[in-house]
Amino acid sequence: MVSLSCESQRRVSMPTIDLVDLQKKKVGTVDLSPQVFGCEPRVALVHEAVVMQRACERRGTASTLRRGEVSGSGKKPWKQKHTGR
Repeated sequence: MVSLSCESQRRVSMPTIDLVDLQKKKVGTVDLSPQVFGCEPRVALVHEAVVMQRACERRGTASTLRRGEVSGSGKKPWKQKHTGR
């Protein structure tokens, strides 16, 4: 079973990141929590999330031609008499 806690991972001092405003001026710093960022990333899970996100952004315009849309003639779908149509 996969452990979801980071306790077994090796402890590394977490860096700080800079906070910037809309004019890209530094307004402060934030320490990254080792409980959130202390684990090794699960690459397969990140890949699955990226693939899902990209699939949801697709337009989905694929289609196939129906029987009436194809060119040329084909077999009659049902006989002309004795069908009750």
